[in-house]
Amino acid sequence: MKRFEKVSKPIELDFYSIELDSDGNKQINILGYTAYGEYWEHNEMGGLIIQLDQFIENVHDDEYYVSTLIGESKQYINDADEEEIVDVINSYFDGSPADYELPYEEITMDTPCGNYVNII
Repeated sequence: MKRFEKVSKPIELDFYSIELDSDGNKQINILGYTAYGEYWEHNEMGGLIIQLDQFIENVHDDEYYVSTLIGESKQYINDADEEEIVDVINSYFDGSPADYELPYEEITMDTPCGNYVNII
């Protein structure tokens, strides 16, 4: 797990948190992502929360698992210029950047609760 540093240029990444549910079980909340096509976008998901053990199993069994989840979820798309994307990345979590950069495939049940990015 690598500490995530503020960026000076936009990059494509997913924002997610690992947190405890009301029963004390770990879950992953995929919150949004930045993407570049014809222009930069910042997209947010609504309610994309999965129990962490189920997520870990599925992400290892299906390389398209996260893409499928995101594609099936409700999304709120925001067009942005490069400067706005940099600002989103550096302040996404209550005014701060993510704590760590961690690819989905490297998440384990021992991964601490916190705020993460998966760089695409």
